[in-house]
Amino acid sequence: MLRRLAIVVVLTCSAAAQAAPPALEFDGRLTLGPSWDTNVRRRSAGAGVVSDEGLFLLAAGDLVWRPADGHRTSLSWDGGSRVFDEVGSEDQLVHLLTAGHALQVGEAFVAGAELRRRDQLLRSGARSSADSAGSLFLEWQGMPRLVPRLRAGWRRFDWWPDETWSATGPWGGLSLQARPFARHLASAGYEAHLREFPDRREVLHQGHLGWTWRSGVVLSGSYLLGVAGSDVPGYASVRHRFQLLFGSRLPAGFLLNAQAVLQLVEFPEGFRLDQFTVADDEESLSSLSLKLARPLGSGLSIEARYQLHLATFVKADLTYERHVLATALTWRF
Repeated sequence: MLRRLAIVVVLTCSAAAQAAPPALEFDGRLTLGPSWDTNVRRRSAGAGVVSDEGLFLLAAGDLVWRPADGHRTSLSWDGGSRVFDEVGSEDQLVHLLTAGHALQVGEAFVAGAELRRRDQLLRSGARSSADSAGSLFLEWQGMPRLVPRLRAGWRRFDWWPDETWSATGPWGGLSLQARPFARHLASAGYEAHLREFPDRREVLHQGHLGWTWRSGVVLSGSYLLGVAGSDVPGYASVRHRFQLLFGSRLPAGFLLNAQAVLQLVEFPEGFRLDQFTVADDEESLSSLSLKLARPLGSGLSIEARYQLHLATFVKADLTYERHVLATALTWRF
């Protein structure tokens, strides 16, 4: 009798384990520290270049929920704020919210949807921007070493106070990920964007190639070609973007991450200064980023950071340079 009862208890516990509640995962990060910025107002060379010290706070949270087999829901939030000692008009708040859901369709396909919202605000109200996007994707996983993905969506970008740079329109693209060898990941893709501005229409074509190798170190490189054309003269551009990333463990428990980006931007119909100033997040610039971190235990780590931003526009009379130095304490939970 006792033996039968034990068997029943074991079977009951096994069934309960198989019917466990849906998996829920959460990761959070907080980073706080002082910084020194040599070009707070992000101006080209001249009287407008001002340096200042400040304090920055970064926060992030990633939530993943798997309600059933073949379903995956994710929600991510990244936010940041910086406060300067003397140039208070450049105090800034930025946040990015992303939500998505993926669903297994049959044995070889995965379909999903994603929503994205990014806001960037200055305390002075001199300028701000909002970037909203939604997309659908279909991915084929019939071959473990080659995964193509088809994506299509809609994007809206709002810029204040000058709405001349606000735009909306559809976009679509195809990307491929391949694993030709162990620890190697290759990627390629193409995207087309149609953007409707208040006074013009632009079409952007982008193609990229990338390669990543992971072993004792992480080494990654990529190249992007972007060609933008407009039905109004003076807004065409050609972008060549080269990126190299390196990550490694160092002696004494230190971690090093380094990223170099070289962007050669051409303006076939002539350079317009406002084409640069509207890119407040410096995505059109070349840059060098270094981060040295050392874990302390209990999710805490200390960090030292350096960033360099340079304008590398081809045949454009513009000089821009910005250095940012920072130290920080990060807590992961």
